[in-house]
Amino acid sequence: AITEAADADLILVYDNSASAYKKITKANFGGGIKWETKTANFTAAKGTGYLIDCGSAVTATLPASPSIGWEVRIIDATGEAATNNITVARNSEKIQGVATDMTIQSNRAAIGLVYFDTNEGWVLREN
Repeated sequence: AITEAADADLILVYDNSASAYKKITKANFGGGIKWETKTANFTAAKGTGYLIDCGSAVTATLPASPSIGWEVRIIDATGEAATNNITVARNSEKIQGVATDMTIQSNRAAIGLVYFDTNEGWVLREN
């Protein structure tokens, strides 16, 4: 039984319209969040979660030109966001329907954002 696939592994998928099998990588297949650790300002990528070391304040800039369903997750991994805030910079899109950056200032906060449209922008999936 396969319990996990590496990002570089190939997956065989049957394309019914072409009556043929296609090889795709796990990254192109979708699903699952890739996780990274951050200690300084960065621009987020779709489908990525960030465990943030809040030893100092950090700004996470959301991806530019998002499409519906893009997802980003952010976690205060060190429990210091009340002292050293995490700013979620909106990058010209709204967050929760408001044209304002978001500030995370609760220790151990964890949020998930999913992009909806230009009217609502990035909406909280969980917080």
